[in-house]
Amino acid sequence: MSSDPVGERFEYYAVGAPRPRSRPVLTVVSSPGAAGVVAAVCVAAALVAASMLHLGFLLAGAFVAMIVLAAGAWLREGLENEQASDKRLLVESGYLVTHSEVALCDKKDRKPVEKARSAVAVITSSEAATGGWLGDIDFTADLFWIASSAVEASAMQELITKLKPSRRASDKQAVSAGKVWLDARRKKLDERVKLLEDAAKHARAVDERLRRQQEASARLALRDEESARMAGLRTRLVGNERPNLVEPSNEAVEAIRARAEAFYDVDAINRRVAGDDVVDTGGVLGWLRRRL
Repeated sequence: MSSDPVGERFEYYAVGAPRPRSRPVLTVVSSPGAAGVVAAVCVAAALVAASMLHLGFLLAGAFVAMIVLAAGAWLREGLENEQASDKRLLVESGYLVTHSEVALCDKKDRKPVEKARSAVAVITSSEAATGGWLGDIDFTADLFWIASSAVEASAMQELITKLKPSRRASDKQAVSAGKVWLDARRKKLDERVKLLEDAAKHARAVDERLRRQQEASARLALRDEESARMAGLRTRLVGNERPNLVEPSNEAVEAIRARAEAFYDVDAINRRVAGDDVVDTGGVLGWLRRRL
C-alpha cells in the first residue's frame, strides 16, 4: 500500500471522461453533521415539551431523532454505492484510474505517478500559472496516461514473474516479449515524467523572476517616493514655494545701541549730580572722552 499522501487524494480521469453523478443536496442532507444537528434539535424540542406538557413528548422526540439518523445513514450509503458504481463503470471502460489501483502498483511503477503528481502540483500552484503567464494548462491527459501506464506496467511485471519459472516455449516467448514491452513502457514513463519535471522547473524559474521583478518594482517605488519627498523639500527650501527671504538690515540693532548710549549719558549726568564717582565708559560722552 502506498504511503504517499498525494497518491491517496487523486484519481486520474481520461480526457472527456464522464464524471460520477453529483447530488449536492442529498450529499448535504445525508451528511453526519446535518443529520446529527436535526436529531439534536428534535431531542431538545422534546425535552422542552416534556418539561412543560407530558413525558411522552420526550419519547416521541427520541424516536424522531432515531428516524432522522437512520434516514441520513441510508441516504449516505445509497449515494456512496451510486458513486462507487459510477466509478467502477468508468474503470471497466478505461476512463478512470483510481488511487487504489495506483497504490497497488509496484513501487518502481508507482514512483513515476507520484513524481508526475508532485510536478503538476508545483506547476498549477505557481504564481506563473495562477497569474496567467503559462497560459491555459491542463495535465489531465498526462496524468491519466502516466497512471494507466503504471498500472499496466505493474500488471505486466506480475505476469512476467508468474510465467518466468515455466519451461514451456510459449511462456518463455511471452516473458521475452513482455520484458521488451515493459522496458519500452517504463522508458516512456520516465521520459513523460521528465518532461513534467522540466515544466515544473520552468514554472519555478518564472516565479523566481517574477519575485525579482516585484522586489525591483518595490525598490523603484521606494526610490520614487523618496525622490518625490526630497524634491518637495528642495522646492520648499530653494524653489518657487520658498518665501522671498531678504537679508535684514542692521536698523534694529543700531537703534538698540543708540538708545543704550543715550541711557549711559543720562545715567552719568544723574550720578554726577548726586556726587558719585563716575567712570565714563559708555554713552556718547564717554566715547568722546575716550577719544580726547
